[in-house]
Amino acid sequence: MGNNFLSLFLIMAGILFLSLVLNILALVKIKKLRKTYEKMFSGKKVKSLEKLILDSVEKIDGLDKDIENLFSASNQINKLSLKGLSKIGLVRFNPFGEKGHKSCFALALLNEKKKGLVFSTLSTTNGTKIFIKKVANEESDIQLTEEEKNALKLAK
Repeated sequence: MGNNFLSLFLIMAGILFLSLVLNILALVKIKKLRKTYEKMFSGKKVKSLEKLILDSVEKIDGLDKDIENLFSASNQINKLSLKGLSKIGLVRFNPFGEKGHKSCFALALLNEKKKGLVFSTLSTTNGTKIFIKKVANEESDIQLTEEEKNALKLAK
């Protein structure tokens, strides 16, 4: 009987020791969870996790709308930039050979789709004439001079 009592005592002591170890491990884990909880809710006057989640969802929805607006604005800016003049070519020339100086020019102004205008001037002793030709893909309905073609080539 003394042997049984000692065995029972050792079993009970082992269970008690195991309970104590498990209890300490649980307390350590609870302490870590509390630190995480305090970090998560620090500075926020939140009474429930559900309210925090709902508030976060509302903020995310607002951010989604802002991103959609920015994307739309970006698309509009991109479309406008394709219409704006972004390619310029300038050629100065003297149509009279050695007699004068380079007082004439051909100026090509194109957008990204290579549509635009070519301006050219012809200066003589009687005055200056200005010519404007509509251009698409380096071509015009009106015949282009070599200087105007060179200005278009420079407008890259």
